[in-house]
Amino acid sequence: MDSGESKPGEFPIFAKIFLHFLKKSKKNIVLTLLAIAMLSLLLFWLLSQSEEDKIRSKFDELSHISSKTEDASTLSDAMLLDDFRQLFASTVALKTGSRGRLAGKYSSQELMQLYGRIRINAKRIILRFENLAFVSINDESATVMAKVYAEGIAKKGKMRKESFRAEVRLNKLEGDWVFEQFVYLETLEVK
Repeated sequence: MDSGESKPGEFPIFAKIFLHFLKKSKKNIVLTLLAIAMLSLLLFWLLSQSEEDKIRSKFDELSHISSKTEDASTLSDAMLLDDFRQLFASTVALKTGSRGRLAGKYSSQELMQLYGRIRINAKRIILRFENLAFVSINDESATVMAKVYAEGIAKKGKMRKESFRAEVRLNKLEGDWVFEQFVYLETLEVK
């Protein structure tokens, strides 16, 4: 007899499990099926995030990766840089109005290096995006208005806080949302 065939009286493992449940009371079968159905619905809900939810997650990820605690090590800083770079399109435009210091077009690599220099010279960095408002969204791009809060403490101890409104454009690249443009709109009061 071929080793792939089952001998008479033997059942594949799935058949054994099925027969085990059939031997149980109907109450156990119903509870098991209900649990399977609930888990299936939960999995479906988790996997079917809306595009707005995916974009919100990108803002959260940028905030998390960009922020730095005072106890962050140089190694952890270095490990975050590639994650930071992957959040951006191949070319990123920063339009900062009269605040021309960072204005310009950068490759994602250049932006990562700029951020790396800022991170190395900072003791602490906080970046938050709040009050996200979707101006437009389609299959390929999205424009979001956001309140941005940034705070940093240099290693020399100087603190800087800033709050402003920005228009942020994202593009979908290979199914993933990436940041393409940040436009500074107006200064807000820092609380």
